[in-house]
Amino acid sequence: MDRGEEGGSQAPVRVERDGVSKPVRITQRAQDDIDAIASYIALDNLDAALRLYEAIDAVAGLLGSHPELGVRRDFQRSGKLRVVRVPGFEQLLVYYRPSDSFVDVLRVIHGARDQERALDVTKSPDS
Repeated sequence: MDRGEEGGSQAPVRVERDGVSKPVRITQRAQDDIDAIASYIALDNLDAALRLYEAIDAVAGLLGSHPELGVRRDFQRSGKLRVVRVPGFEQLLVYYRPSDSFVDVLRVIHGARDQERALDVTKSPDS
């Protein structure tokens, strides 16, 4: 996964499985979530932090080939999103929105957080 593109989202990850795939775009906010979580984990266990990045890449691959994989959730402000757990880090939830052309990963959030508040996509990350 390319983590260096400027702008609001990362370069799409293209996944080819059975001839069907969609690019997966990791939004900047989701990438910030991932980096913050990995940094926290790395304080105690660098190998686990690196495994988190691998697990997120694996989730992106699954979402590219199976965009309807996750459970659909409806949120008052964020609308209809889908959610999957991160394998090996089951307390982490990946919220995403599939479209006809892309799968956009919007947030990666710990399950203990207030999900509605954390997912308020109308707020800036500093709000």
